[in-house]
This record gives sequence, structure tokens and C-alpha cells, in this order.
Amino acid sequence: MLTIISPAKNMRTDRSGTKPLSLPVFLENAQAIHGVLAQYAPWDLQGLMGLNPTLAEDCFDRNLHMRFDLSGTSAVEAYDGIQYKYMNPFTFSARAKSFAQGHLRILSGMYGVLRPYDSICEYRLEMQTKLSVGGSRNLYDFWGSLLAQELLQEDHTILNLASNEYAKCIRPYLGPQDRFITCTFQVFHKGRYKVQATAAKMARGMMARYLMTRGIDDPLEARGFCEGGYAFAPEASSSKEFVFRRNGA
Repeated sequence: MLTIISPAKNMRTDRSGTKPLSLPVFLENAQAIHGVLAQYAPWDLQGLMGLNPTLAEDCFDRNLHMRFDLSGTSAVEAYDGIQYKYMNPFTFSARAKSFAQGHLRILSGMYGVLRPYDSICEYRLEMQTKLSVGGSRNLYDFWGSLLAQELLQEDHTILNLASNEYAKCIRPYLGPQDRFITCTFQVFHKGRYKVQATAAKMARGMMARYLMTRGIDDPLEARGFCEGGYAFAPEASSSKEFVFRRNGA
């Protein structure tokens, strides 16, 4: 089983963390994307990505200093969003790191598919950005079926902890032999269970940590997740969606 997660907008450069073990599998594709982005001035990036001037300057600076070698930061330690804080990969044991390298994949608009300890640099590029590379209409068109092919040649069972923005890179290319199971996290609020964006990000991080630190390779075992007050809800679940619920806001 492979577990997929989304990247985060916020990133860090950390030379004191886990030394990268590998380079991204789609390195040439990432270089092609960077070649296009590097032609954008800060004001162009503002329009392309809807950034304020400060973030556009930061993005421009990142593009200038982008490198594609082992001098970067391990991917799982480079992202600094809510999900990653709750996954807390900095405290992974050597065994958990090894398991994660084989079973956790991060989807990325820039890099395509990342293993946790692939070397990456700080960047800003969401998958939904309408960037044309090599005649493509956008990044979804540029990546096409490549991401799904890469994942499915490794394993035909995928546990989806990614947002819809990234999961939609995989869903259209699934075959009848593939299992794609989405984990949904709901909170009871105002008389009903619903997905709350921030709470869901926290839960995805906790779930990723739960899987990696326990070496879980069977989706049925993922249903044992009970962190943060969540519990598997069989009455709301199906073979394609595992629903976890907790009470309270």
C-alpha cells in the first residue's frame, strides 16, 4: 500500500535535518517547469499565482536559487504546513523513516511525485496553477497520467490522504485492478458531521504518522486509527472511502 499526501505552501530550508537519500524521480520534468517559471518577473508571478508583492518577490528569489541535486532538504521535512506539523516527521525513528521512504508519497505541482527523503528546494507552485509548460494548458495537462503511472507501478493499493486538488491527478487514471481509498475526517458540529478544513489537515497528518510509525501496509489496519478523538465510522464508510468521526468542535 502507498499512502499519498499533499504538499504545503509553507516551506523551510533545513541543513540539520535528515540528509536526503535520493533525487526526485521526475527530475527532468521539474527542471522543465522551473525553466518556464524562471522567465517570470515578480509582477508576472503575482498575476499567475494571485500573490501579494512580498510573496511574489519570495517566489522569484526561490526560482533564482533552485537547485536539482542532493544539497536540498528532505521533502517530508521541507514542508511546513498543518498536516506536516501533526505528522512531525522530525521525530520519526530510523525504522519509521525507512518505512516512509517505501510507502509514503507526496504529490507536487513542481516535482510530480516525491519520496519523503528526496532532495528538494523551497518553491511555490500549486498544482492548480495555470502554468503552460511545453505547450500544455496547465499543470494537470502537463503531468497527465505520469503521476498515476508512477504510483501504480509501485503498488495497486493507494490510501488517499491528499486534498482533492492533488487526488484528481490520480483518480482519472485508475483501472479496475486498482484500489484507491480516500480517508475522510468529520467533526460533529451543530447537529451533524461535517469536514472542517483545518481539522481535516490535522487529522491527515496524525493518520500519516500513525501509518508510518506503525509500519502499516494494509488499508484495513488503517481503520484502527484513533488519534485526536477520531474513530472509524463503518456506517458511513465504503470500500472506497474510510470515514473517521469525532465529537466536538
